[in-house]
Amino acid sequence: MKTRNKLSLLLVLCALVANQANAHWTSKRPDGHAPIAVMAEHKHAKGEWMAAYRFMQMDMDGIQAAGYSMLPTDMSMDMHMLGAMYAPTDKWTWMLMANHIENQMDMEMTMMGMTTSMTMQSEGWGDLSLSGIFDLKAWGEEALIGSIGLGMPTGSIDEKKSDGTHQPYGMQLGSGTWDIQPGITYLGQTEDYSWGAQASALLRTGENDNGYTLGNRLAITGWFARKFNDNLSASIRLTGQRVSRIDGSDPNITVTSMMKTVSPGVETSNSGGDTLSGSVGINYLFENGHRIAAEYQVPLDQDLDGIQMERNRTATIGWQYAW
Repeated sequence: MKTRNKLSLLLVLCALVANQANAHWTSKRPDGHAPIAVMAEHKHAKGEWMAAYRFMQMDMDGIQAAGYSMLPTDMSMDMHMLGAMYAPTDKWTWMLMANHIENQMDMEMTMMGMTTSMTMQSEGWGDLSLSGIFDLKAWGEEALIGSIGLGMPTGSIDEKKSDGTHQPYGMQLGSGTWDIQPGITYLGQTEDYSWGAQASALLRTGENDNGYTLGNRLAITGWFARKFNDNLSASIRLTGQRVSRIDGSDPNITVTSMMKTVSPGVETSNSGGDTLSGSVGINYLFENGHRIAAEYQVPLDQDLDGIQMERNRTATIGWQYAW
């Protein structure tokens, strides 16, 4: 089944889940928050604060392709995410997110029949985002909330290699554009179970200073959780994501040799695609209000545009505390 068809099926399943809600929803239980990798999925009461830290690690497989002098053998990304939430009213909650990114890509370069290995690295702060989370509707025992965010171009798009040219698009730390981040989330619970669904987007605006615009992102996710006791819960989640291709190009990235590009990662045609992923997670809520959580995600299907590395796995662990 094509990934686009699976995304449509996922949307239908999320709608069916939403129609099954018949229980009171509360955040003061271990499954009161969505799996830790889901953002902007809950709000707070007036005057309440929350601090959060997440660590995410993603690994990608290398590429086997003819006609290039440089090919990646693997890539990893470590991301430290810091978050703060504050509710000035019962209606609105504000969320500020910052992330520190560490990228590493191992490459093999072949010239005149000889192959050598090399490593690219980039590290620094990514784009900052500010979001507002608000009530859309509460009917009886169900909750529907919306969010609207603004991504600020604080991350570098000028990460360079040793020869002074820019590193590939995937090794840059930011978008270089102001980005709009809308979303809508449904939540529901029974005494021992909870579930939810979220549709979110990342919409790029304009062109950055290096002459390109990263692709828009659309994601649809749905999850189901089981509360074992007042402290522990576990979850499963299904996520579909569509990323459009990069528009434009950075002349400092698209380096050619003998009129051919040296690596697939410098061609904007090798960007974008559809991904369907499955996740398992766990949440633990301490008596003092601290919460720790983890989630492990693997791709179920990837339909990528052009020649790209495929995602291997993504692991996220996090801590949250509200007061």
